[in-house]
Order: sequence, then structure tokens, then C-alpha cells
Amino acid sequence: MAILSVKSMSRLLISSPHFNYGNNIISTLVRISLCSNSEVVNNVCDTLSQLFHDDLNLKVTLFATRCISSLVTKRKGHVPPQLISTFLALNIRVSCFKDNFFIFTYA
Repeated sequence: MAILSVKSMSRLLISSPHFNYGNNIISTLVRISLCSNSEVVNNVCDTLSQLFHDDLNLKVTLFATRCISSLVTKRKGHVPPQLISTFLALNIRVSCFKDNFFIFTYA
């Protein structure tokens, strides 16, 4: 039953990320990623990767990255490696290095 609810929240988030309760779903999925069940963790991380890849507005991505970073900070880095690897799906690219600062753009 729990796996079914995670899958339904994941599908809802992928289909309409700017839904009213999208932020609540994101924070719930990020917290669920600490589960010991590998199927649940993989499902959540795949959903977040898909969300990062498809979000062109970057508002939902910003909220999700903040949730993940706060979780990593609270847990002092004891999070599943799959959760950290979801950041590889972000639509952010480095354009140039100017005046000791990186200038980022999104793809």
C-alpha cells in the first residue's frame, strides 16, 4: 500500500508539478527517500530526476533542491547516494567564469 501511494504521488508530481499541493508532495517524497526500501528510494529519486529534467520554469526545481539540501544538512550527510545523484539531472549549465564567479544558465 505504501509503494502504491508513493507511485501515485510521483505520477501526480510528474504530470502537473505546479499543482496546488506540489510543494507538499515534493517535501513528502524527499522525506520518504530516507526509507530503507530500495524500490521506494529508486522510485522517488527517478521522480525527482524526471522533475528536474522537465522543469523549465525552475520554481519547482528550486523548492525541491532546497528540500534535499535541508535534509542533507539535518542528517549531516547520511542520505542515500541516489538522492544526491538526482542533482545531475538539473537543467543548469555553466556558461562562463567571469570575475571569480560562475555564471549559470539553464538548458
